[in-house]
Amino acid sequence: MLVDLGPAPGPDTAALLLDACQAVLAARAEGQAPRLVALQPEGIAGGFLRSFFIETPGCDILLLNLPATDPDPETLLAEIRAAGPGFQEVTLAPDGTRTKPVWQRAAPDSADRPVPGPGDAVLVSGGGKGIGAECGLALARETGCALLLLGRSAPDEDAELQRNLDRIAATGTRLSYRRADVTDAAAVARALRQGEADLAVPVTGVIHGAGHNHPRTVANLEPALIAQTLAPKVTGLRNILAALDPGRLKLLAGFGSIIARIGLHGEADYALANEWLSREIEAFGAAHPRCRALSVEWSVWSGTGMGQKLGRLDALMAQGIQPISVDEGIAAFLRLATGDGPAGATVVSGRFGAPATVDLGQPEPPALRYVETIPVWYPGTEIVTECRIAPGTDPYLEDHVLNGQRLFPAVMALEAMTGALRTLAGDLPGAPRFGKVQFRQGLVVPGDGAMTVRVAAQRRGDGRFDLAIRCSATGFQVNHVEALCDIAEHATPETDLLPADPATTLPGLDPARALYGNVLFQKGLFARVAGYGLLEARRCAASLSPAHDARWFAADLPQARLLGDAGARDAALHAIQACIPHETVIPMSVESIETAPLDPAQAHRIAAVEREDLGNRLVYDMAIFDAQGRAVEVWRGLTLRVMGPPEDLRLDAPPLVAPFVERRIAAELHDAGLTVALAPSTGRAGPGPDRRPDGKPDRDDSGAYLSNAHGAGWRLSVRARWPVGVDLQEQPDHDRNGWTRLVGEEGMRLADALTDLTGIDAGRAATHVWAAREAMKKAGMPAGAPLSVDPASTAQWLRLRSGDWVVYASAFAPDGAARPLCLAVVVGVAEDAVGAPARLAGE
Repeated sequence: MLVDLGPAPGPDTAALLLDACQAVLAARAEGQAPRLVALQPEGIAGGFLRSFFIETPGCDILLLNLPATDPDPETLLAEIRAAGPGFQEVTLAPDGTRTKPVWQRAAPDSADRPVPGPGDAVLVSGGGKGIGAECGLALARETGCALLLLGRSAPDEDAELQRNLDRIAATGTRLSYRRADVTDAAAVARALRQGEADLAVPVTGVIHGAGHNHPRTVANLEPALIAQTLAPKVTGLRNILAALDPGRLKLLAGFGSIIARIGLHGEADYALANEWLSREIEAFGAAHPRCRALSVEWSVWSGTGMGQKLGRLDALMAQGIQPISVDEGIAAFLRLATGDGPAGATVVSGRFGAPATVDLGQPEPPALRYVETIPVWYPGTEIVTECRIAPGTDPYLEDHVLNGQRLFPAVMALEAMTGALRTLAGDLPGAPRFGKVQFRQGLVVPGDGAMTVRVAAQRRGDGRFDLAIRCSATGFQVNHVEALCDIAEHATPETDLLPADPATTLPGLDPARALYGNVLFQKGLFARVAGYGLLEARRCAASLSPAHDARWFAADLPQARLLGDAGARDAALHAIQACIPHETVIPMSVESIETAPLDPAQAHRIAAVEREDLGNRLVYDMAIFDAQGRAVEVWRGLTLRVMGPPEDLRLDAPPLVAPFVERRIAAELHDAGLTVALAPSTGRAGPGPDRRPDGKPDRDDSGAYLSNAHGAGWRLSVRARWPVGVDLQEQPDHDRNGWTRLVGEEGMRLADALTDLTGIDAGRAATHVWAAREAMKKAGMPAGAPLSVDPASTAQWLRLRSGDWVVYASAFAPDGAARPLCLAVVVGVAEDAVGAPARLAGE
């Protein structure tokens, strides 16, 4: 069935459309299934036909947009024969080019046009309430313009209208409300003259929000009913423009509907009215280029607007149509009206499902592991991807198990978000730059071994992207990971951190034995820390080994990783763990990440420094370097959450002992400024403290105290703002008589108390007492100073008191040592740097 809508839209257009559609319905009632073919030169019938298509399942419709010149009949026949099932729209250009309408994200308008200001008034049709009035008020408050509101209701007969007018006036906005039906040209002209007289400024802007919507299916429509729907939108706009001087208009904004683009059951006439409105505004804009001519084709609003009035909001939401909040709608309108957005017809919408009546321009998605399915995809604007992960498909999960739970690694979360971003934005010009990264809750793969990961990416108005990850384990109700991201051309990131010399490796620390399976829970693909060139309590520099020759994903899955070597990135993060060897830490948040696709064949290096110690949170800056020492990736403000001590922790490697001791003491003595170093002894005395005759060290030039001790080839050094003394003793092979001769009867009673309290053997306990006494001497304490055991002592960490002094003791057994080494650090806490009494944390 063919209908020709004529050379231009006119009074007969609606009747022709209605007759054709109702004829199709009649034929279908008789068992026929005709295809409806509509010919039009200008786009006004699309929304009507799309609505009819939605109302009439199984009906095939072809809409042909023709050039002004008569098309070749053979071309028309070819299009009709080639048409497939469903709804199709094709545009034929004068040169024979054939196109189909595809939705695209709107680009900002670069034209410089004036905006109404304090010397202008903006006419708002549609009354003193609703989205037109709200947008008018926002524009007035933004620009200082006055408002002339046109409506059919009388404020003294409409309490809601009066309240809204009072609210607008209370903002200080200059306001005039005039009664007029926009379909009455004389009434519009009269109201305009009166309003300009009230406000004493000319009307140079229009927000045309008037409309009429009474939902009916095409089967129940009549020409007169369609005319009622068209009148306020089309005739009303013409009447307003006829009453104004079009040459001085700065803004013309018509409020249309997304229904004109996608169709909706029972809304064919309303779709026609809104599509016609858009064409009229576009024509005006072409004739008056100095005027910002907008047709804002809104989705449904929540709290106000036509959808709310008709009570259809819940039904629309059930169809996947997401309403626009009042604040969101106003913000979008202001961007469009003030020049920070496109001109012409623009759809402003929340999600609206996946209608079969439009082509959203979705390209072929890239082959990426975490982009298995795409439930939501508005190209350039929003995407939601899903992927089901399990140990069988994602073997790296078995290498990332903490306390018996398979954790989806933070670095794979970044990879998943990058995959969603790549699918949404297309080929990335550079590596993503993440900001405000929040790892809010761990993604734990449940015991049955499978979990669906859902990644959402949404483009902001400023071009950046909001990202989030949810999962099936929490019913997709929790944002486990959140981030803000932008994309920039790749450049070498700037950092003050420096990598360690790869030829320099700290002795006494074999990562395979001392770290993995002990301090670190990672293994396999993630076990990449090869050694440290620097390791202290607050900073470190390490070397990473190249990637293992193993698959990250099952063989039948895409293997591409946009961010490159996830194992190196994870190792760079967990290398920091050695600075806090006695507490497991996991990423909590990151201020910013300048990422790069890490080359898995390279031996990367990392450097990290602590910015802040917040107790149960530690803040670091970290950089990853390539094999040549060039910074390739920088993490700033990496906050690590302290989770508690690893199970069955062994602290035998000397490079781990120093940060352990320093942090344990610093946790109590915040202001002592204490640092601890434990390094191989060179046999030379090296720089040491000057001592008073009583043995107590003097301060050095910086005002700090320094104490050293040597034992079994190792040198322990402690520097602090408060007086300190240290000792390091290899546990000798004595019987009780030998120990009694060394530490005395009182010392043995103290050793027995340590054994009873902590379970350490008698020899270890006596060595601790001996080392404590020696450290006390080096601190200048009296020879007979009493010692008492703190009941909170453990086998790994002993704490003793002597008046205002505290003694800390621990033991370790480095590789090659015949016996354990016992260290003691005594700190005087009676005075702080200015002589005031100091106290232990918690006291």
